[in-house]
Amino acid sequence: MQVTNGFTDYRTDQRTESTAKTATAADPPPQLWITFFIMAKPKQTTLCPCDTGLPLAQCCQPLLDGTQTIPSALTLMRSRYSAYIFGDEHYLLQTWHSHTRPEKLNLKDSQQKWLRLKIIDTTAGQPDDDSGEVEFVATYKVNGRAERLHERSRFSRENGKWRYKDGIDGTPL
Repeated sequence: MQVTNGFTDYRTDQRTESTAKTATAADPPPQLWITFFIMAKPKQTTLCPCDTGLPLAQCCQPLLDGTQTIPSALTLMRSRYSAYIFGDEHYLLQTWHSHTRPEKLNLKDSQQKWLRLKIIDTTAGQPDDDSGEVEFVATYKVNGRAERLHERSRFSRENGKWRYKDGIDGTPL
């Protein structure tokens, strides 16, 4: 038996059959290390697709679930990008300003596969502001061909909550 970093490695247990018979109930069986190793392995973390580098559970997921409020226009922009990736039409419509919101979306039939979001610039849109803008480039593929959407999205508060108002075509890159 070998102890490394506070963990007992039972793979190197060299007990003979006779000593194994005298082992006490407090001694775990040699195969226990396998179960412990599998259970102790950290979960794979899914990174948020909005390109913050944070895990999804600590970034956009609480916004998409409605368990966290949206503090800024930039946060709304990122969460809406994630919603497009996940096909969350409900969230997209819910976060669209009532004056510009379409009646419905049809993301199920969309051929777009979103690849990357890059934020270029932000203007206002902080917790104390009533409006803001976020310029971004979103890369996607349609029928195997890469495309880019360059837009300056405009956001404003509606009933105290951030909402996507509209987008202005960005300058060609």
